[in-house]
Amino acid sequence: MNVWQNLMISLDSLRVNKMRSLLTMVGIIVGVASVVLVVSIGQIGRGSVVSELAKYSSGVFFVSPKPGTAKGDSIELTTNDIREISRLEGVRDATGSLYMTLEAQQLQTSDEKLMFNVTGTFTDFARFYNFKMEAGRMFNINEQKTRQKVIIVESDYAVKAFGSSELAINRKVSFKNGNRYEIVGVFKSDKSLLAGLTGNSYNAYMPYDSMPLLKEGTNYKLSDLMIISDATSTEERDKVERSILKYAAQKHKAEVEDFQIQKVEDFQKSLDMIFNVMQILIGSIAGISLLVGGVGVMNIMLVSVTERTKEIGTRKAIGATPSLILQQFMMEAIILCFIGGMLGIGFGALGSFLFAAITQWEFVLSGGTVVLAFGFSAAVGLFFGWYPAKKAANMQPIEALRYE
Repeated sequence: MNVWQNLMISLDSLRVNKMRSLLTMVGIIVGVASVVLVVSIGQIGRGSVVSELAKYSSGVFFVSPKPGTAKGDSIELTTNDIREISRLEGVRDATGSLYMTLEAQQLQTSDEKLMFNVTGTFTDFARFYNFKMEAGRMFNINEQKTRQKVIIVESDYAVKAFGSSELAINRKVSFKNGNRYEIVGVFKSDKSLLAGLTGNSYNAYMPYDSMPLLKEGTNYKLSDLMIISDATSTEERDKVERSILKYAAQKHKAEVEDFQIQKVEDFQKSLDMIFNVMQILIGSIAGISLLVGGVGVMNIMLVSVTERTKEIGTRKAIGATPSLILQQFMMEAIILCFIGGMLGIGFGALGSFLFAAITQWEFVLSGGTVVLAFGFSAAVGLFFGWYPAKKAANMQPIEALRYE
């Protein structure tokens, strides 16, 4: 009897007990689907964050006062810092931003409270961050210098308030502080995981000099500085960062430790580490269900061995070797886990696809995830099928034929 004949016998045995075979596979299906879904969702979430961070120009980093230090909470960066830092050796570009949260007048068609995370910045901001404009344009240098009340808003607000991005151009946004701003541009809303960090609010940008006054006179305060370095090596980049921190400490009569530098690359590495830890933890929990499914496979295989004791005795009496018996029952266990694994991969992929469609993130299902899930299900079949198969292979023909 060859491997092919053993395979046919195994398939016939499973076919005879269709419902039992299907119920046995449920645990494997759920376990594999859970692993695929968790890993795939993690990759989709990571991809959404990476795509958002990729909008920043290469080499961008942020400088800001460090909260919680001796003087960090009292330091105020100014537009003079932009000019001075841009003159430092190794600095290609420097700009700044001021962040404010403003409440807008409610729409006539909705009672929703409209909150905006407004960034006041300069026209060169586009060199640091790549907007994907859906309509209109970025505000220009003339609008910045003449303190024009213009604003660019995200597409989600434009669609909600005016029906489309195109229809929002030249319309007004009225804030509860009495200021009205003309919309000159609409950029595509961020659909990444980072968007959830801003809460139920909309993002908008306006000229720094056009922001509502913080104090009587003109605005001067900045939340942080954005800098692009000319450095091509890590050593040169570190040198530029040290010179910036040294300047900031001297300028504001503080210590270097009162400032912090945040790099886009470091932020991405931190997020990758968080995603990896979460995937391992949640994936391990999902893997427990796969182990439970494996126990179900072992249980059914033991029942099958008991039910077919006389069949095993007959086959051994006419010359079947223990290795052939072992092979047959191992095949049955592996086939159960193989079919369950394939169905689990399909359900897991479908679930992650629906998740990507709902969140509007890019669907990701790597080959490594499929191989991992398939390998895991095959390993479960081998591990939990071994004992029942070994038990069948070690049966004595005379004792098996006597079994009632």
